Amino acid sequence: MDATHICGICGALWVQWPDDSAGCPAGSWSLRSPKAGSCCDNVEMGLQIIPLAEVDEFVREFDGKREWAAACLYGDRKEQAERDARGNCGKCKHFKPDPDAGIRYHGEPHPAAGYCQHHGGDGNGPCVMLSGDWCGDFEAKQ
Repeated sequence: MDATHICGICGALWVQWPDDSAGCPAGSWSLRSPKAGSCCDNVEMGLQIIPLAEVDEFVREFDGKREWAAACLYGDRKEQAERDARGNCGKCKHFKPDPDAGIRYHGEPHPAAGYCQHHGGDGNGPCVMLSGDWCGDFEAKQ
């Protein structure tokens, strides 16, 4: 069976067995690369393991390589997990929703995008973020 997933950290290819027809328990994993990093070898298959279908769609959209796309998607997953873990407690108190602010990162408006109203007077422009992010330069000092 061909690989179904890729590690967003080391680029190792994995297959997740859908059923036990190949003699492997359904849901088990097999390495399809010559080796894997410590990030995915004999550890929980977590955020770092990304379905190849998702990676290949990203590659087509941004004309990149699989390893680059997997690393980008892993970074997005990790940041989203951090936002989810923080909930609203870490949300910048100065956040102002503005879907058009998402164009900077997503290439199109994003419903959760906005900016920090505290920044902008420093000559660097507004701090663009997604809802649930926090402004490290300001909130961390509060």
